[in-house]
Order: sequence, then C-alpha cells, then structure tokens
Amino acid sequence: MTANKKAPSMIKAFERLNAKAVYDATPKTSDIPFKAKGSKKEKKRIAKLVKMLAKSPTARKTLEASHKAGYSISLVSGIDSLGFCDIDDKTITLNASFSNDKNVATLVHEARHAVQFDNGVDFALDRNNIKSFLMLMHTTEADAEANAGMAAWELKELGIAKPWKHFISDAPFVSKAIEKSINKNGLETIDAKKEVLTDAFESWHNDSFIRETYDKGYVDELEMYEEEGLAEEFKFDKNATAKEIVSMVCHNDGDMYYKKNSKEIETDNFLSISKEVKDSLSNLMERRKKAGLNTDKSLSEIPVSITQNFYSINNFSIPKKTSFALNSFLINKKGR
Repeated sequence: MTANKKAPSMIKAFERLNAKAVYDATPKTSDIPFKAKGSKKEKKRIAKLVKMLAKSPTARKTLEASHKAGYSISLVSGIDSLGFCDIDDKTITLNASFSNDKNVATLVHEARHAVQFDNGVDFALDRNNIKSFLMLMHTTEADAEANAGMAAWELKELGIAKPWKHFISDAPFVSKAIEKSINKNGLETIDAKKEVLTDAFESWHNDSFIRETYDKGYVDELEMYEEEGLAEEFKFDKNATAKEIVSMVCHNDGDMYYKKNSKEIETDNFLSISKEVKDSLSNLMERRKKAGLNTDKSLSEIPVSITQNFYSINNFSIPKKTSFALNSFLINKKGR
C-alpha cells in the first residue's frame, strides 16, 4: 500500500484459527440454499459440507441468513487460517487443506460474521475509537465461536461426532463451557439454549491468549498505516456503545440470547487488554500527539488484564504488519 491511498473504511476479512485436520465425512441430505465458487470438485465438496450442517438447527439458520445476505462459499488451499469472511466480495473462504469435519465450525463461524455485518456491524478501522473497536472485535469473535460450537454440539447429538472433537481441540474454553452449561441447563427450551450460548459467549473472553492475539493484530494494523504515512486518515471519532454492539451481535433472528446487562462487555473480564498491548497503543497515541494529530481518549477507559494464558504458545507466531484490509486477523498457529 502506498502513502497516497486512503485507509480502509472497513475491515475486509475475519479469520479463524489454524489447526490440524484429520477426518472427513459424508453427509446425507440438505435443502439449505447456498452459492458455491470454484471447480466442480470444490463445489461438490462444499455441497457435502452444507448437507452435513443442514442437520444442525443453529448451522441451518446461520447459513440461510448468510445466503440471504448474498455470501458465497469457496475452498482455497494455502491460506494460513481455517478460513475467513470477505466483506468486499461477500465470500466465505474455507481452507481446502482441512476435512469437512474440520471445516464445520469454521463455516458456521464465518457465516456468523457475514450475518453480523449484514446486521449493521461496522468495523471502520479509521473511525472507531479504540474502545469501540476492541468491544466490537471481542464481541463478534465470541459470538461467532459460540454459535459454531453450538452447531458442532448439535451434530454430535445426532451421531456426527468428529466436528465436535475438532472443536474441542480448536476452542477448549468455549467447548468446555458449552458442555458444562448443557449439563446444567439442558437444551430442551429456547431459554435453555440462550443460557448455553451466553455461557459460551462469555467463556471466549476467558481465553486471554487468543484475545491478546487479536488485540496485537489490531495494534499491528494501526502501526502499519502509521508507517505508510496514513496516520492522519484515522479520526477515532466513532463511538459504538455496549448496548448498540450487543444489540447488533448477540441475537438469532432478532431474538436476543444474551440477557445480561450489555454493560458487561465493558468490564475487565470482557474488555481488558495486556500491558504490552496497552503500552503499544499508548505509545502510538503519544506519537500522534507529537505529530499534531488527534488522539483517542477512550484508551484511558480500557483496563489492563492481570492474567496471562500461555497454554499452547509453542510454534505460535503472528505475522507482522499484515493488512487487515487484505487478511484480517491472520494467525499462524500449529495446534491448540
């Protein structure tokens, strides 16, 4: 990117974490409408994956909504994540290197992002203040993973167990919360399912390791545009409130599943960042101040986390200066 180009008005793609693939599966029937891109072989494989997901009520609703929003599905080899959702060309891309069982949760996760965007979620990188952006990022990721986990569980209960096994490996905090909540609340009623989704959503925030990974990606992006001479394009003048964010994200078909006070996502458990991330953002604001550019006062409202989680940090790396506009939240992680 050259200095004369403007900063993107919206993040282009969201990606899900990379891990190992083992199994494959052959689904049965489907009547979910979807659009597939790629070769005949790739389209056939996508059709099989959608057929499997048609058995899950959560996956069915999510895929139907993403299709209605105009999103297509594609398979691509060689990407460094499980998959991503591209806002610009409305495509959900899955990693072709992984099996259909492995891609179950990813497709639901990314289709959930598509639904979020269609519901009005706006990741204006150059406009959202830091607090708003972090709340949006944490909330959308937690919501997408909670719904992906619910879909994998529903398939397990129908005898399709391998997607859930993969989800346990990829999302240990969320999967454990789902299992614990279902044992406590069951899934027989709508309210019970809301309780499970709420517990899964909140558990994502307990994984300080993955949270910091996304937070560092945000810092890298801001620093990249600064180095490219685009710092003046960033106004940080858009303030999305907790209520607005929860209203846009935490619901299915307009029915809110998160019944707690929306202010929860502003508390330490949901919003806090590591000291390293906070220091980097503070230094960025100081450089902007010295350059005569506006600074973002919302940073002072963001608490510093007192916990660290390094449960599987080996072989983990975050590519430096990778553009969100091209490959948002790119993470290269071997196993989890």
